[in-house]
Amino acid sequence: EHLTRCAEMAVAVAPALTLSCIPGAYHPVQGGGAGVPDLVAAFDAGFLMYREWGRTLGALLPGDPTTPAPPVLVTSYRGFEQRAEVRLLSKLVPARSSLPGFYAVPPQPNPFASPQWEPSVTIFNDGAFDNSYVLMWRGT
Repeated sequence: EHLTRCAEMAVAVAPALTLSCIPGAYHPVQGGGAGVPDLVAAFDAGFLMYREWGRTLGALLPGDPTTPAPPVLVTSYRGFEQRAEVRLLSKLVPARSSLPGFYAVPPQPNPFASPQWEPSVTIFNDGAFDNSYVLMWRGT
């Protein structure tokens, strides 16, 4: 229901906008004729917490210049999570991630983070603001 309302609001603001939501991981959908999206958004994704991200990140990261990759926006709950995710990206695409221009939005606090602090249900047993940190890498 929430996605439907978001899509309706987006279309009301920008009638030429097409919003497609495909459930599941990106890597199985990638070869299914859906094409390369204009943007992939991963909100509070937890790359380090979920093994499933491994194959998906491989499909999302620009590697081979002949294989198109979409731009990807990623948010994180905490600064230390984002720093660890940046280290992970530098290991997965070391030659590309260190180049100027790899990040369209460099790792930083998100000016549009949720103003509502939420208690955590993770192993950290603390609290966080949704989407507190943001980064975005360019596609190919």
